[in-house]
Amino acid sequence: MATVFCSRCGRNNPAGSSFCQGCGAPLAAPAPAGGPIPSGVAPTPGAAPAGWAMPAGLPVGSGLVNPTPGPGTQAADVRALTDTKAGAVFAILGFLLSVVGSVLFSTVGGLGLGVSCTGTTCSTTSVDTGVLAGLFALIAIGLVFGILSVLKFRSAFQTLVPVDYRFRSPASLSILVVIGSVLLLIGFGLLLAGAAGIINSCSGSYNFTNCNNAVGSSVGALLGGFAALGLGGLLAFIGEILVLIGIWRLGTRYNEGLLKVGAIFVIIPFLDIIAPFLIYFGANSALKQRTGGGGMVGAGMSPFSPPGTG
Repeated sequence: MATVFCSRCGRNNPAGSSFCQGCGAPLAAPAPAGGPIPSGVAPTPGAAPAGWAMPAGLPVGSGLVNPTPGPGTQAADVRALTDTKAGAVFAILGFLLSVVGSVLFSTVGGLGLGVSCTGTTCSTTSVDTGVLAGLFALIAIGLVFGILSVLKFRSAFQTLVPVDYRFRSPASLSILVVIGSVLLLIGFGLLLAGAAGIINSCSGSYNFTNCNNAVGSSVGALLGGFAALGLGGLLAFIGEILVLIGIWRLGTRYNEGLLKVGAIFVIIPFLDIIAPFLIYFGANSALKQRTGGGGMVGAGMSPFSPPGTG
């Protein structure tokens, strides 16, 4: 079956198409039987006309350039926006857990110890290690939700890579957030373990020498924790920047301002609180436009189809 070739993005469209289903560019009409092959029409399915070249600036093997969604990208767009909504939900849950953790942490007075000394002997009020374990659990769960959020955003970017090469970098480098988050979790664990060792050794009545020995034995865990936190924070920061770039490009692709604003608010203190909500509502709005407002596309129907077509 003959196909109509788009000289703008390289897509092969069904015979009789007037516009490219990938990028929306007008297509040349097929030549009469036995006549010359007009420019822009492939002589055989999957073959480009002689002399046609990939548009300038498009990396080789990167897929099509479809800055404007069309019928040919319907499935990819719907799946990407659905994953974006899920990523925003996980981000919201992670934020709520962080709020709960901060409130509990302030309630127990942090990790500070009340110390009173007489001569070389001091007494302290220690913090129950169960509190530390609970705090670590909250941090771990919050990071898990953060990782799930990034993985969903990354899935959205990966879905769009074959039809829009602008998502290549966010799709590949956003994994740094996951690696960095794991290192952050390890770092917090080491720090809390070191703190717990010092608290247990220095609680109650103790001698300075014994307490100093306990501190010395926890130095390794504390240094390891700080190193893991530093490296993990750096990797997570780089990956987060790529995630934000990807979300911004989602807003550009779907002409949805809420996605762009949400991407910017993530890096602004206090405004970052509402960022995942903006991303969710922005993705939901774009998804409704892609699916005609019903959330699903009916069989044989496309929200991109002109009036009167099925």
